[in-house]
Formats: sequence, structure tokens, C-alpha cells
Amino acid sequence: MSIVIPGKLLSEDHTSWDFGALVLSDNTIGARIPLQDAPSGDDSIILDSEECYLFPGHVSLLESLSEGCPLPQTQSSTSTGSALGALQAFLSMRREKKVQQHYADNVQHALYEGKTCICTVYGIEDYDTSIRDAIAAEEIPGPQILASNMAITMPEDPHSPSVCYKVKDAEEIAARVRKVARDDPDFIYIVAEYQGEHGFQMPKDMLRRGITTAHNLGFPVMVKAHSEDYLALLHILEADFIYPEQETHSPWGNAAVLGMQDFMGELQEGTLANLIAVTKNPLDAQGRVLSPEDLAPFIKYVVKEGAVYEPGM
Repeated sequence: MSIVIPGKLLSEDHTSWDFGALVLSDNTIGARIPLQDAPSGDDSIILDSEECYLFPGHVSLLESLSEGCPLPQTQSSTSTGSALGALQAFLSMRREKKVQQHYADNVQHALYEGKTCICTVYGIEDYDTSIRDAIAAEEIPGPQILASNMAITMPEDPHSPSVCYKVKDAEEIAARVRKVARDDPDFIYIVAEYQGEHGFQMPKDMLRRGITTAHNLGFPVMVKAHSEDYLALLHILEADFIYPEQETHSPWGNAAVLGMQDFMGELQEGTLANLIAVTKNPLDAQGRVLSPEDLAPFIKYVVKEGAVYEPGM
């Protein structure tokens, strides 16, 4: 049984809309066809979307699922055999449940905003990978997650969240990279702020050691970047991704940043069936993509890897 989604489809040059239909095949788009050629019958489910704009699901590069979370307490200096230790263990468990619920609420909210793929930064411990695996196992609804877990940075960085691992030398960054890698993230996230005439906050030998350690373990690296000079350094150090100064709302552009443009960010045959059906044109008068927050009130449903989700249901 196929799922047929009729609607207004964006042209390949992203400038105009044509009536057509998408035919889903499992988790991918099996065909993009003219509306009059859409199959019908008992063996097809036809979604009510003919008046909707069909648009690729948002790809978010800068998603922090830990924002506002109470930090989990995994260690206690008090003996667990004492009454105080038991109380601390109970409070720690309750705090961790709150973190888990916070993460679950955040990923569901992201999905209903039309974000079908998110790249997480500044995670707490292994919560990013845990929620990623729960979504993949269909235990909870949420977008596809590329998880980084804990970020790694210098102690002097005043802008990084307190959940980051703070490292002081090359040996320590290598050790922290190995620790993060044990939880099988999708990439390692290193924050090494560029400070203009003062150079880089993280010494080059440290940054190179962190990247090399991650690569030797088989993990790509994202490094935070905010300047053209920094991009040159990334090329020299062979980092894999650049944390952009400001992500665009373009699903095709953000997918390309992650190297995923061949199977995400466009509504073409063979790509993942990640899309939103919206009653408002996703492009403004200048052809720029509206933000997920601006489009969220107009979403009729979200399709993520062929599964249909209706916000508010």
C-alpha cells in the first residue's frame, strides 16, 4: 500500500510551485509525478493536502536539547549507605528523569515544528545519543538526530555552557574525545573560539590532537567557526564540519553542510520522505525560506521517513 501526497511542489530551481503528487515507498519518495497521474484505489492512502504547499522537512544544524535542563548528578561524595546518601541518590534519580522528560519534550516539539533532522550541540553526558536511539527504535516521536553529546572546550571560554568538558592541554583533549566516543555519537564537537587579533582560544596543537584522536577512532569532527581565517584553519586541520555562524532556513543548504544533500533536503525520487505540508507559502516575497517557528502554526502534518505526524494529535 502506497501513500500519495498531492499538493503544490517547489520547482528544482526553488522559484515556482506546480501541482503534483509525491508517492511514498516505505521511508523514501518513490516518485514525484503530475497530479493527474496520482494513483488511486484501495491500495493507496491519499492524504488530504491538495491545497497545501509540500516542502522539505527542516534540517537544523544548531539544536541544543539540553537548554534549560537541570544538570544530572551522577556522583556523590556522601556514602550511599547513609540517610543523606540515600536522599541524594533519590534526588539525583528524580533530576535525571526530569532531564529525560525535558529531552523527550524538546524532540517532539522540534518534530512538530517541521524539523525532520537535527544536529545537536551542547548535550548533557550521553542524553543526545540516548534520545537518538529511542527515536530510531520508535519508542518516542522525534526527528532524525545527529548527536554530539558533550562539547569540548577551553576553561577560559566564557560563552560555552557549563555542561562542556573543559580541557587544558593536548593529553586532556585526547582523553575527553575518547570518553565522548565511547557513547557512539555521530560526531565530536570541539569549541575553539576565534578571537580576532588574539588568535584562537584553543592552541592549534590541542585542536589538532583532538581532531586526530577523533579521526583515529572513526568519528567526524565539528569545530565552531566564526571567520574566514578559521575556515582556512579547519582545512589545514582536516576537520569535517563547520559550526556555522548563522544557519540558514534552507533545508537543501543545511543538508549540504552536513554532506547529506544526496538523500535529504529535496523532494525528489530516492530521497528520504521528510517533508511538511503547510497552508502558507514557505517562501517570502524575496524567495527566502521562512523559519520553522514562523511556519509551525501553518503545518497540517509532518512526514518523517514516511511516517505521518499531525501536530496537536
